[in-house]
Amino acid sequence: MSRARVIVALAPLAALALVTGCEAILGIPSEMSRQGPADGASPDAPVEASAPRDAGADAADAPADSTLDQEAAPPACDSTKNFAAPKLVASLSTAAKEGTPRFTEDELTVYFDGERDGGLGRFDLYSATRASLADDFGPPQPIPGVNSAINDFAPNLTPDGLTIIFERQNPLNSDSNIFRATRLAATDPFDPPTEIANLNTTDYEATPFTRGSADEIWFVTSRGGVPVDIQLATFVAGTGYTVSTPANVNSAGFDDLAPILSADRLALYFSSDRPLAGFGSYNIWVSTRSTPTGVFSEPIPVPNVNSNSSDEPSWISKDGCRLYVVSNRPGGAGGQDIYVATRPK
Repeated sequence: MSRARVIVALAPLAALALVTGCEAILGIPSEMSRQGPADGASPDAPVEASAPRDAGADAADAPADSTLDQEAAPPACDSTKNFAAPKLVASLSTAAKEGTPRFTEDELTVYFDGERDGGLGRFDLYSATRASLADDFGPPQPIPGVNSAINDFAPNLTPDGLTIIFERQNPLNSDSNIFRATRLAATDPFDPPTEIANLNTTDYEATPFTRGSADEIWFVTSRGGVPVDIQLATFVAGTGYTVSTPANVNSAGFDDLAPILSADRLALYFSSDRPLAGFGSYNIWVSTRSTPTGVFSEPIPVPNVNSNSSDEPSWISKDGCRLYVVSNRPGGAGGQDIYVATRPK
C-alpha cells in the first residue's frame, strides 16, 4: 500500500464471490502506506507494574465511557442500509500522505498520522478540530511530546486525553512496536513514550486501536511470520497485557490489517488482501458478534466502500452511520487520503 513499505502476499489471489446485501450492524497512515516487515522501506489506560505513573489504575476516577452511554441520541441513519461510496475529507487530505484517523466519540477532534513539511520525522502525529460534523477541520497541529525523528503512526488517545497509544517504526529496517505516553493534564505535552511490555516482540507490531479504556488494544503482528495477522492485547492487573488471536477473523496465507472496533463492540472492521472477486489490493471486511464478549462471525466484504486500490477502515462512528476510510484510490488529494462513507437515513 503506499506509505513506506508493502507487505507481499504469500499466496496467489483466487476468485471469491462478492457477498452482497445490507449489513444489519449498529454499528485505517494506516497499514497501507507502510505495511509489513517485508521490504524494509517503508476511560484511562492501564500501565504495567513497572511504569513510573499509573495513568488510570483507579477506575472510579475515570470519566464515563461515552461508548457505553445508554442515553445517546438515536442513529442519524438506517443501520440496515449499506454505506454509500466514500467521499474525501478534504480538510484533512493533502498532496502528501495522511492515515489512521482516530476520533473522539463526538467526531469533533481527530488524531492521525501524516507526512507533512516541518515535522520531526517523515510521518508525525497530528490533531485537528471542527465545530460540528458539517464543518471542515481546522489546521492540524502536532501532538506535543510524542513525535520523533523516525516514523510515528496510529495515535489513540483515551477520553480524558491523558494517555496515548501509538506505533513507532524505524524506516531503516521496518521494525515497528507499540508505545504509550502519559501526561498529568490534557493541556500538557506527553512524557517521553515507552514501549508497552508484554505486547511487543522483535517482530512487527503495528496499527494499535483502542476505544474508550485501553484495557484492550487491537493490533497487527508478524510474530507468527508473514503474513500479518490481527491480535488482541487484554490488560490483566498485576500482569500487564496478554495477547490472543480472535477466532474466525484472520485468513490463512493473506494479510489482515488495521482492525477497528465499533462503539457497541459488536462489529470488527479490518483490511485484507484475501481474494475478493472484482477488486484488487487490500479491501475492507467486517466480522460481527451478538454480544460484546462473543465470538466474531466469518468476515464479509463491506459493500460500496472498496476499490481496486488499497482501502482500510480507521474509525466507525458511535451510531454506526459513518465509516472513515484511508485509501490511495484515484481522485484524492495525494498519494493517500482520508475518506468518509455514510449510511443513508
